[in-house]
Amino acid sequence: QPVTALYIASLPLFDMTFTVLRRVARGTSPFRPDRSHIHHLLQDLGFSDVSALLIILGFGTLFPLFGLQLSITGASEQFQFFIFLFCFAIYCFAMNKAWKKVDQRDILGQ
Repeated sequence: QPVTALYIASLPLFDMTFTVLRRVARGTSPFRPDRSHIHHLLQDLGFSDVSALLIILGFGTLFPLFGLQLSITGASEQFQFFIFLFCFAIYCFAMNKAWKKVDQRDILGQ
């Protein structure tokens, strides 16, 4: 099913889309490089490079397995797509909260 491909590439899609939206919301070019990707966030939150990698690998494996499970259980494509969008909304909410924490920490000089 085509929607299953979205789950397979979900974490890079989520990260890219959130990063572009965040840059546009801040009034900067979505094509200008900065430190707004998930690995930068994890580093700014104090995770080591190895820990950040393991977290990203975990979620990068979890989302595709979840999508494959939905497909195997016979969930409709519309339902799978709705769940995909719901997962993206949760990702955006969590990333926004985490970036606010990092930005607040930068303001306070911690």
